[in-house]
Amino acid sequence: PGNPEFVGKRIRVPEAMCYPRPLQDRIPILIGGSGERRTLKLVARYGDYCNLFGDPERVRHKVSVLSQHCVEVGRDPQEITVSHLGPALVASDQEALTLALDRYRPTNTSKDVYAQSAMAGTVDEQIGRYRELAEAGVQLAIVSLPDLDESAAISRFAEIIEAFA
Repeated sequence: PGNPEFVGKRIRVPEAMCYPRPLQDRIPILIGGSGERRTLKLVARYGDYCNLFGDPERVRHKVSVLSQHCVEVGRDPQEITVSHLGPALVASDQEALTLALDRYRPTNTSKDVYAQSAMAGTVDEQIGRYRELAEAGVQLAIVSLPDLDESAAISRFAEIIEAFA
């Protein structure tokens, strides 16, 4: 087939050559953010993925707003994969969690504030949290582990993954 025409605000290219041709029609678009008036409207119109953050209640609300925007632009909300970005400080039990919080929290941050921002919890608590996120509409989790310098961190998180396999 011929070369497509490109017409932009400032430039027009009658035959925009692109070789080799892409294997897919277009690359998927992931839009991160949760602004209800602009960002989620952009997701509804153009996004394939919507990357959110926050607790399950906040995520549930943002997914609801995104769904409304999708309806407004005539799009099925199910076409958009909702992902969640956040850390997960995982411990085997409460005693280990207390030690991990002491070890990893910045000196200028209280233990409670750091526990919340690091989404700290035991394996069982984390499984519950990810279940709540799934119920709120999250289909994909993007996780950072603050304690990767500890060899058992991945093993503990593997227990959470197994709960969803």
